[in-house]
Amino acid sequence: MAEHLLQVGEAMDKAAVGTDEQKIAVFEKAKAIWDRECGEGHVSTARCLAGIAGRYQTQEDYQKGLEYGQQGLAVAERAGKGEGIEAESALSWIGDAHFLLEQYDEALERCVTRRARKAGGEGGGQARARRDEKEEEEGLSGLL
Repeated sequence: MAEHLLQVGEAMDKAAVGTDEQKIAVFEKAKAIWDRECGEGHVSTARCLAGIAGRYQTQEDYQKGLEYGQQGLAVAERAGKGEGIEAESALSWIGDAHFLLEQYDEALERCVTRRARKAGGEGGGQARARRDEKEEEEGLSGLL
């Protein structure tokens, strides 16, 4: 049931259906079911928390988005999925929140972390990560 709710929330988000409050409610319901049935910290709750983070950011509540993103990342890492999609989504929202809160050093740090994690599983990834990192730094410095 919780997995289906999570998928509904993610589909609503991608299809731009429903209000942010409705999407948050769906993600919170899914998280509550996992917390009740599996104990707090089930890896899929990281996806719920990332979904909630995204909704707060679209409402321009970047601080709340940051907090939910950080919670999602912590859950993913505790569950041993710090390299997985669960952590990737949370890192993305964290980086965006830092940038939108004008916390540029933290935003850049998250960007570098994401690039390094992506490069870790690919052949030639270190060189690609360094190139991407340099391009990202140049892009961010142009905005500052």
